[in-house]
Amino acid sequence: MAKETLPISFVNTALGDEFNKRREFIRHRSPEQFAERFAEALHIPGGLVALAEVPGMGDTDPAVDKRSPFLIAVASHLGKDFQILQFADPRKERQMATLGLALITKLPIINSGLLFLPQPVKDNFLTYPYGAIKATFEYSGKEVDMVVTHYDPFHKILRKRNFEKDEEAGVNVQLEAFIKFFTPRIDKAGQRVPTGVVGDLNCDEMNTPANTLVEKLRQLEYTEAITGPTIPGSSDRRADRLFVTSELSVEQVDLFDTGSDHFGISASIISV
Repeated sequence: MAKETLPISFVNTALGDEFNKRREFIRHRSPEQFAERFAEALHIPGGLVALAEVPGMGDTDPAVDKRSPFLIAVASHLGKDFQILQFADPRKERQMATLGLALITKLPIINSGLLFLPQPVKDNFLTYPYGAIKATFEYSGKEVDMVVTHYDPFHKILRKRNFEKDEEAGVNVQLEAFIKFFTPRIDKAGQRVPTGVVGDLNCDEMNTPANTLVEKLRQLEYTEAITGPTIPGSSDRRADRLFVTSELSVEQVDLFDTGSDHFGISASIISV
């Protein structure tokens, strides 16, 4: 019997030439027009579409919110069976918007979770750690967890100076929260739930915390599916990552151009 295949795409949609610093559209394209171009870039849509830095995310004024029109338009262009991960709790919905993360899928969502780390005081920490969302699906007859994340742990300031003590302590707290959220669940039968992690970890040679987080994922018995750079024009920077636990395998990994400053990731996840 052929093994069931779960297609997944991940895109960091940050497009500096399309938005200003407040993530507002500065060209003639509407959110719907941009969504159509974005959906076309996905080529053959998969079962899961994970997004980071979604346009309009974090805008707390509903009158000018661009998140919902963009995501609804993307789902519409992908097909009638696609749905957007949403939380019944309005507070969690706002937090997911602030994180800039989203998930669009054909699969029924059984459960969901969210990791939200409040923004530290800028005078002390100078950056935003972001967070992660998690959705549980039924795939190949069993539950599967998929985590979508964006991690930005102080890597900008490390280009200028070393951590101060309070900053280092803050990083350690962040790392503990991310590691706990990424740790695979144990189901009622005592079995580990197959889990995938995809997202922008902002990994580079200066970003020690992100590299530490990657190593922790390996210690949790995740296998990495991407080996090359994910930043256009870079020969070695693998900012974006895809990991799966040993109950899953990844085949047909491709990177594709979306017009962003990150390549899109397309892959097929197989149940082992």
